Amino acid sequence: MQHRNPLTWLTDRALGNIGRWVVIGLWLVAAGLLSGVAPKLANYYNDKATSSIGTPESVQASAIVAKAFPHQQGLPAIIVVSNPSGLTTADQHVATQIACWLLTDAQRAANAACAGLTYPDPRPADAGPVVSLVNIPQAKNQLVSTDGTTQTIIVALNLPQSDSLAIQKDIKAIRAYTDSLAGPSLAVKVTGPSGILADLVNIFAGADVKLLLTTVLLVLVLLAVIYRSPLLALLPIIGVGWVLAIVNGILGFAAKAQLFPIGQQPTSIMDVLLFGAGTDYTIFIVARLREELRHQPDRHVALQTTMRSVGEAITSSAGTVILGLLTLVLTVLGLYSSLGLVLAIAVAVMLLAGLTLVPAILSVLGNAAFWPFIPRVQTATERAAEAAKPESGFWGAIARFVVRNPVAAIIGSLVLLGALALGNLGIRPDFNSLSDLRNPTPSTDGYKILAKHFAPGTLAPFNVVIHWR
Repeated sequence: MQHRNPLTWLTDRALGNIGRWVVIGLWLVAAGLLSGVAPKLANYYNDKATSSIGTPESVQASAIVAKAFPHQQGLPAIIVVSNPSGLTTADQHVATQIACWLLTDAQRAANAACAGLTYPDPRPADAGPVVSLVNIPQAKNQLVSTDGTTQTIIVALNLPQSDSLAIQKDIKAIRAYTDSLAGPSLAVKVTGPSGILADLVNIFAGADVKLLLTTVLLVLVLLAVIYRSPLLALLPIIGVGWVLAIVNGILGFAAKAQLFPIGQQPTSIMDVLLFGAGTDYTIFIVARLREELRHQPDRHVALQTTMRSVGEAITSSAGTVILGLLTLVLTVLGLYSSLGLVLAIAVAVMLLAGLTLVPAILSVLGNAAFWPFIPRVQTATERAAEAAKPESGFWGAIARFVVRNPVAAIIGSLVLLGALALGNLGIRPDFNSLSDLRNPTPSTDGYKILAKHFAPGTLAPFNVVIHWR
């Protein structure tokens, strides 16, 4: 009994007269349904995917504190009020205005400093405990710099770090209010863990769009130059667009069900990876199909032959990548664990598209896919002449050298790769999260003011947890 290769069975079915339309229809329905009914992934981003680091002492200590002091949790925002010439009475009034705005109605009523003050906007709903000169004057040494130029107000947001979108919304509201009180000589900046997280979310949100547009443009230009066909240049874009809609839907359901935490960073990387993988698989298929069309007049047979050979190649390539990505699940750092799962799922769906959707679209387009440079079938004389002629050009010369001198090629490759790897010797680990913010942001501006006017550790000391069992 003859056993058929599963890949051959799959690709042959996808290329049938009816099968190709069924495949395109199924992908279209899946993308449409998941885009319409799946939870929006951005609403369920969980930054535990980037902050979790297994169970070291710091994580254990945080768990003990959260259990013992459940009402003292929250991610702090630090509001920096600074005047390089020294805080004036008017500047101190601004600090009082901000502190009173952040207090609850009951706290304002009980504090004489807040009497008579009005507030155009309500305090953020998630604002928690406030540490300021208004309600804790005995903390002056910790809240006011020794040179009298800078004063801080600390407010804890009653939100988990994983709820980055809600934190971003609260920080935006706080900044809208504090910015209205700043003056020519008075800087009012919101920094601290909440402020930094909000700026990181803003940067990644903007970077996603720029990165996606740049990638699409680069793919279009490269494929247009390589194949000189507008339809072939658009093919990977169409395929990846379909896959993105489906993968985002799958991840949206997974995030809502809390199957595993998904952060914004892995999904940003996923977009670029999918375009890389999708373009790679498409180039494999198109290049092989172009060769077949020069020998086979029946384009359907040519496409079947192409997929029977290329299908195994792209499956092996994708399988290796998927297995490599899944090893990241074993890491203790949440960022890499989440990254491995997200990217493995994305590559698996892209592989399925490469084996079914891409060849089905090529089958429907036919020779028009290569317009205006449609391959023609070579004559027997042309094939014989081509076989007798050695491969010319740069890549032909490289191929001949490697075949004739395999040992030299291996040694040369190792030397070249080793030289390129020498740059790793200059890498120095950087544990400063602000280094991710290359351009100035309100949080980096505020942090620079704090670093200039407060001693190290004053605002963010180490906490030692002693737990009796």
